[in-house]
Amino acid sequence: MTIIVFRDGIMAADTSVWQDYILIGSTQKILRLASGALVGCAGDEGLATAFRAWAAGGFVLEKQPVPVGQEEFRAIVAYPDGRTDTYGGTMRPVHSRCQFLVAGSCHEFANGCLAAGASAARTVRLAINHYAWAAGNIQIEKIIPMAKKAHPGFQKAAQGIAAREGVSGKAAAAILASATRKAPSAAKKANPRLKRVK
Repeated sequence: MTIIVFRDGIMAADTSVWQDYILIGSTQKILRLASGALVGCAGDEGLATAFRAWAAGGFVLEKQPVPVGQEEFRAIVAYPDGRTDTYGGTMRPVHSRCQFLVAGSCHEFANGCLAAGASAARTVRLAINHYAWAAGNIQIEKIIPMAKKAHPGFQKAAQGIAAREGVSGKAAAAILASATRKAPSAAKKANPRLKRVK
């Protein structure tokens, strides 16, 4: 009995763990993947743990958790590029770019809060305050856009070649210059500075 909400790049969840009708503890329900994606799971904790491990491993089909009934499990995966996937008990992703998403036992309540303009965190706080199956603290995670790696520059790239190939700095610069002159036109269009290499 959980509430997971995603809106405007923020995923929020309660932290309660229930056994039947008894609140038995708390846990973090949102996982941040190395890719920057956020994974929130609602439903059976054993299946949620297996799903988070599957997500952390890159959603390899051979390691997919065993599908269960639709009502027993829900997950939201939000990616830094704005995509979102939702999963049910079949473990098949449904791709979307929705304004907001909800998983958990009080999804009708949460959808109403979100439709009225509440943020993800505010919606979870309202659920904890006013709904029977949400409790604990609020876990809040924000999508962090993946920064583009800047090119290290000609000299640093040449130093890397020199170290890797065991050649002098001058020879490494010549290797890099030759490769740069042979760069495809698409690369030169994307980085006009490549045209300056003689």
